[in-house]
Amino acid sequence: MRPIGLVLLTLLLAVVGCQPPVPDIGGQNNPAIVRKVVSLSPSTTEVVGLARGPVQLSGRTSACNFPFEVKDAPIVVSGTKPNYEMIATIKPDLILYDKALYSEADRQKIEQLGIRTLAMEASTIDGMLDYTLKVGAAVAGETALSKAVDEVVNARARAQAQALEPKPKVIVLMGTGGGGELMAPGTSSYLADVVRASGGDYVGPDGTAFVAVSPESLISWAPAIVFVPGRGDALLRDPRLATLPAVRARAVFEVDPDVLLRASPRVKDLIEAMASQIKLVGTR
Repeated sequence: MRPIGLVLLTLLLAVVGCQPPVPDIGGQNNPAIVRKVVSLSPSTTEVVGLARGPVQLSGRTSACNFPFEVKDAPIVVSGTKPNYEMIATIKPDLILYDKALYSEADRQKIEQLGIRTLAMEASTIDGMLDYTLKVGAAVAGETALSKAVDEVVNARARAQAQALEPKPKVIVLMGTGGGGELMAPGTSSYLADVVRASGGDYVGPDGTAFVAVSPESLISWAPAIVFVPGRGDALLRDPRLATLPAVRARAVFEVDPDVLLRASPRVKDLIEAMASQIKLVGTR
């Protein structure tokens, strides 16, 4: 005769083995665990690079340089065209990319790889933050990316609390000056939202994209502050802009192009820098 304890254990194992599997919360299976990620834009590389989870960046663009360790990942995009064969060989669990950087034809090719994708489509800070949280959930990096989101929200709140009234007029410009073409993002763009979050009144063309702007339009908008990616001395010397309030006051401020032109949690640093300069000019 077998011991009673052994009989009970045998019966218990039999009962457990007959139970149906416990459903996931919500009655849905969790998505596959993401271990390998390919990022096809610098902005999305910055987001996943801050996740600090078990995820491995297995592909990036030649322009991706933040955080520093992302440079160890293979380059799968040189210029603007992805190497689709290389991406397929890597077999990532997830592809991240910024829709604004790719044509409809390229986006279709990315989707046709048959790999799960998560595309950024952010025309506002809140849109970028929502995307950041989605990436965190996908790559088990919720803690680090939630912290990054909180830091952006707090920086925006501080800038808004210290904003001047009336708000100084601000524009972001790209171009060489000295007679060359000048470009500015539209009033519905991500950068326009960043300027407003920093306490400025963004002025410029309609729309969301960077477009060419004439000196006459700039003078009519009369910005008191200009932010430029990289060097701004050429704008200060441009005779076409000599009457611009920002030029007369020498309120043309240089910003690291990577921080200015990428939609990522590093916008916290951008908001803080812009808010400081806007307040300085506004209180002169």
